[in-house]
Amino acid sequence: MDQASLYNDGSWVGMGWSLDAGSITVDDHGGDQSNNSWLLNVGGVSTRIIRDPDGYFHAVDENFWKIECVDNNWRVWDKQGNIYTFWMEASYIGSDGSSNIYAWYLDNMQISTARPLVTPTSRRRRPFTITQRCDGHLSG
Repeated sequence: MDQASLYNDGSWVGMGWSLDAGSITVDDHGGDQSNNSWLLNVGGVSTRIIRDPDGYFHAVDENFWKIECVDNNWRVWDKQGNIYTFWMEASYIGSDGSSNIYAWYLDNMQISTARPLVTPTSRRRRPFTITQRCDGHLSG
């Protein structure tokens, strides 16, 4: 609600509300892909993810969550031991014709004391081509 103005609308569930299961989105800082960070939104937490000089990912606010990106899949462990897995889902075609990933959506959530929670996307894995991975390298 702090960001409300005449120029933005509320979501379909109302201003300041979201029913998103969780996501990680790229923040390319206005097109400067050499300085990417990522925005994590899951489990009631929203934070910015950065990569330190040693190559490790962590939240800017140091919430003591473990964050990894391996083979273009994100895994996030919270302090309670819950594990969130994000699978690449959304991309766009850039002006140069390349495909660029801009969001990964929650695919699986393992509660530390229970069985995995399976989302609809985890049931339908499909082949895809990756051109920009979360580690900044290009592949195809």
